[in-house]
Amino acid sequence: MKKIAAVEADLIFPGDWFGDHTSEVVLVEDKVEVEAFEDDADEYVIFSKGLSSKSIDLSNDYHSIYAVSGEVEAETMILGDAVFVINGVLTVKDWLFLPQTNGIFQVNGEQFDNQNEAVFKHVICPVLVVFDRSVREFSIYKNINNEYEKVDPEELIEAVLDDEEIDGAKVLQHLQDQKSIFK
Repeated sequence: MKKIAAVEADLIFPGDWFGDHTSEVVLVEDKVEVEAFEDDADEYVIFSKGLSSKSIDLSNDYHSIYAVSGEVEAETMILGDAVFVINGVLTVKDWLFLPQTNGIFQVNGEQFDNQNEAVFKHVICPVLVVFDRSVREFSIYKNINNEYEKVDPEELIEAVLDDEEIDGAKVLQHLQDQKSIFK
């Protein structure tokens, strides 16, 4: 692990992610394997050989920038106001939660939102819960034979709905408690 100039970081990791936000970036040159990965301060980091963690939780109100070359693996993942950019594949064993945030989530040059289906081919996950900014509500997708299908709210248990619409906070709580959200 070493500190490099933001200008150099923008050359190492394609794009202008760091130069406008910080003067120094931490470069981690080995694959990182940790039990839990959380943003607990504003950080600027490049992981040059991937990241593996039981849980990735970026739901805090920090505005970190994490750039990862290689595979990112986790059992669960919650995104937030951080920028999380991956040049590789994201594999999440259980679920991925993308709430309404100011953050950016990008995989292989494709910004993640449920209107951009190109990004889905770089994400391997059984259940995606996504806040759709265009309609201002949550959508849930199931991975069925490597194709993501939008779940009809009628397929969900009553406890995660609010007037027949998906309640993101209730869904997240059920997922964190390892309870099924499906009927």
